[in-house]
Amino acid sequence: MKNVIDILARRKAREFMCKYTEDSRGIFVDGNGKLIHKSEFGEYRERIVKELLSCFLPTYYKFGEGFIVDRSNERTTQCDVVIYNGIETPRIETDDLRRFYPIETVYSIGEVKSKLSKTQLKEALLKLMEVKKIRNNEPVSTMPINPFNEDLTHEKRHLEISEPEYRNKCETITFWNPSFNEFQNVVSFLVCESINFGDEDILDVIADIYPPSIADASRRHNFILSIEDGFISYNTSDDNDKLVPYNFPNRGEIATSYRFVEPSDEGDHILAFLSSLVDAVSKNCIYKFDICSYVGSFKEKNAPMR
Repeated sequence: MKNVIDILARRKAREFMCKYTEDSRGIFVDGNGKLIHKSEFGEYRERIVKELLSCFLPTYYKFGEGFIVDRSNERTTQCDVVIYNGIETPRIETDDLRRFYPIETVYSIGEVKSKLSKTQLKEALLKLMEVKKIRNNEPVSTMPINPFNEDLTHEKRHLEISEPEYRNKCETITFWNPSFNEFQNVVSFLVCESINFGDEDILDVIADIYPPSIADASRRHNFILSIEDGFISYNTSDDNDKLVPYNFPNRGEIATSYRFVEPSDEGDHILAFLSSLVDAVSKNCIYKFDICSYVGSFKEKNAPMR
């Protein structure tokens, strides 16, 4: 007998695949194969993705779209999906009109696409890299306000580090270095209908998009989900040097390798994506939002106590 949760989860996965492909094209493509209402077509698919994610993430995760901003007035390009903390994020805008999200309380950003060429895939992934750059700016307080359970002293995080003083800093959760500390970065993902890889191997195409350097590895995508092609994430080695799934593009100073889950009618690749995303955002740090750091200084007067 199958596990009840397995049955229900796979039903959600199959429904998602049907809505994303057959239903959306049935609604927004005319009899001549021409796309009508292009913007509504994209928004419809974005809602489908958010609906799926909301079924598998706890209720304090909220979903929107718009721009990420920081206290130095930097802002990202528009993000199709923004996953943020619904409790810690200020309600300066109402939910219906919310378009700007302080970086401190954002967990994840995503792009939702249709059928992609290799060139379009590269453009989408490089856009996600640019969005991640906003995490480089240090928050007022670097102490996470959500639970954190990563073992920062683990040897496999520090194989390239030899200087004791720097290594000791790296083992402290408040040491701000999102290029090294993957859990201080935002999680990024791409969902699409299909990718035209031609005759090339899917993982070779992905690997060729990025320069062969660990320097910017932390800003690479976390996940790629193609409904027709499968799911791509990462592996790392455990204490026995066995490859295990790892949901970040780097582990400290150590690069990871690619992991590929083949597509199936039962939604194996969809569930692998959901499981990985839930794990990644649960490990991702968020920080206290400080309104004063955004609005600047006030005109003040001081007087002694009497």
